[in-house]
Amino acid sequence: MRHEGKPRSGSAAGPRHGKSRRRTGLLLLPTAFLAATGGLIAAFLLTRQHSPIANTASTVLPARTWFAPYVDVTAGSDYEFQASFLNPARQVVLGFVDAQSSACAPEWGGSRSLDSAATSLDLDRRIRQFQVSTGDVIVSFGGSRATDLADACHDPASLAGAYAKVIGRYHLHTVDIDVRGSQLLDTAAIRRSGLAIAALQRSMEAQRSSLAVWLTLPCEPSGMEADALAVVQSMLAAGVRLAGVDVLAMDFGTPSDPPADMGIAVEQALWAVHAQLEVVYRRAGEELTSRSAWAHLGATVMIGANDIPGETITLGDATSIVADAAREGLGRLSMLSLNRDLPCAQGSDRSSTAAGAIGASGASGASGASGTAASPPTATPPACTGVAAKTLAYAQIFARLPGTTGSTRPAPTVVPQLTSGSIPYPVWRHGETYHAGYKVVWTEDVYQAKWFTGLSMPGARVAHPWLTPWLLLGPVLPHEHPPTTTTLPPGTYPSWSPTAVYQKGHKVLYLGLPYIAAYWNKGVVPQPNPLDVSSAAWRPLFALPGEPRSSG
Repeated sequence: MRHEGKPRSGSAAGPRHGKSRRRTGLLLLPTAFLAATGGLIAAFLLTRQHSPIANTASTVLPARTWFAPYVDVTAGSDYEFQASFLNPARQVVLGFVDAQSSACAPEWGGSRSLDSAATSLDLDRRIRQFQVSTGDVIVSFGGSRATDLADACHDPASLAGAYAKVIGRYHLHTVDIDVRGSQLLDTAAIRRSGLAIAALQRSMEAQRSSLAVWLTLPCEPSGMEADALAVVQSMLAAGVRLAGVDVLAMDFGTPSDPPADMGIAVEQALWAVHAQLEVVYRRAGEELTSRSAWAHLGATVMIGANDIPGETITLGDATSIVADAAREGLGRLSMLSLNRDLPCAQGSDRSSTAAGAIGASGASGASGASGTAASPPTATPPACTGVAAKTLAYAQIFARLPGTTGSTRPAPTVVPQLTSGSIPYPVWRHGETYHAGYKVVWTEDVYQAKWFTGLSMPGARVAHPWLTPWLLLGPVLPHEHPPTTTTLPPGTYPSWSPTAVYQKGHKVLYLGLPYIAAYWNKGVVPQPNPLDVSSAAWRPLFALPGEPRSSG
């Protein structure tokens, strides 16, 4: 962003590296912008005659810029974003929710159902913990390579229902709609999405609630191109009260011609989009001041090395971006992602398909965002920053921004008394041994063992959070059920006998539960949770309540 009205680069107007991979790049001046997009705006005005909007709510300015890092859920990540020592931010963006194949049903990455994520990732509990203890959880729809919900749901009503399932389940008050790649050209799906979201906003307002909607779109140092601008126009025409437009400030160059300075390129992109927003909103019937235009603008950057070789956001760039965002009153700042905010292992090739799932691929013209045949980036983002930086170095810089989304925090979860028998895992017992990954309930919260422990109490005060063997996952949720271990009918396997000799592989029943011999033994009583699993004579053939799913 500019200092005293001038670009930080000290150049004249325009990008220092203004070469767009998609040829054009809209000019910063409103008059040139109108000339370049006259046809789109004319179509937009015709649409508005049939759906006037009153964006009164969108003019409310946030107190200060807020920071929300992304966490990748699409790759099955179990990154513990709810733990403050692993996430210094007050907000977090979880990405991405898409459709289950061609069905109008929301799933994480189009492959993991909401119920599956609750079971395998404990996602519902971790979201709830973050909300009641820290701040706001934002779910991003779209963005990945899976089928977009707006494509799978063929009418606004069914699409609104799919969005509502996610919003209601996770008690959301802020969502992100990420449109990139070929989806930018799907005008019918974009219109369905706008009508669905506008209907949800009206419904929530009728219930004295609210839904803040951010629109994430690609951009260049010269601003958003025509296809991305058309998405903003379509959403406003449908009646969506946008909290803001978040631009993917990345993928600005090519492997042979990357930007000379990514920090300056990001700055120039934001000033360009700032000017564009003033024009788009004016044409939509709402006048934005310069300050309110900044408040309606956000930026998502890829920390460290990008998927375009040579594009790197350094720690110095991050510091400058934070200072500029605070000074101008930027609405939002995000980063890709907490999962990769760590140094690369020495000798690592830094490649990761998981990192690419939430990366910038598809964020700009390199993946055909404008419908061109341009080639995709030559590499995925590394699973680490790719620069000399400590773990969470970028998050700690960005977390200096003190703002919040302003969403109302949900009330603390009301849980049944522990004596009621309606808890999901065994109650912690002093002296019991627990292996890494084991889950217990203590004082109405669920904890997971980080390593083998037998004496440490969950929730006990420690000098540093990494000293305790217990990780707080979150509260016991309403309507959870007590743990059960199903016994097998007599005769399924022979009953264990203290006088019998057992060879490796023999199966027995003991107190109705099945076990398999790990090696030759005699007179060794099968134990469901042996002190030393590696040397235990018997291995349980069942899952204990609370134990890791990979066990037994």
